[in-house]
Amino acid sequence: MKVKYLILTIVGSLGSLASYLFGGFDKLLIALIIFMIIDFLSGLILAIVFKKSSKTKSGRVSSEAGIKGLAKKIFILFLVALAEQLDIVLGTNLVRDGAVIAFISMEGVSILENSTLAGLPVPRMIKNALEVLSKGEDKKDE
Repeated sequence: MKVKYLILTIVGSLGSLASYLFGGFDKLLIALIIFMIIDFLSGLILAIVFKKSSKTKSGRVSSEAGIKGLAKKIFILFLVALAEQLDIVLGTNLVRDGAVIAFISMEGVSILENSTLAGLPVPRMIKNALEVLSKGEDKKDE
């Protein structure tokens, strides 16, 4: 029974820390995490099933490419945490939300690329939505 409470305490503490670092788990952050998971899995499926990965010469799955992909996802989360801390210092909510939206757009484009390489048609509405996100980010950068 003591081990159960220790595990619950550790999980709760890590959840609290993550919530503080990322500014809570709102819809934007949840969307980013979902996009990151879908992007990673779609890239993995593309390499294993279709052998069309753009990350290797052969197009096949590579542990090195997978580790690099995961490392990039971790860096995205680092940058979201950095943006949240900048918001705290500046007293705004703009930096974190802008960073999350930019990363959602980037991950979405990658998912579309993977889908296209797998031979799937991508609905125009999805392309348009990602373009709107990208253009919104371009305006914030000005």
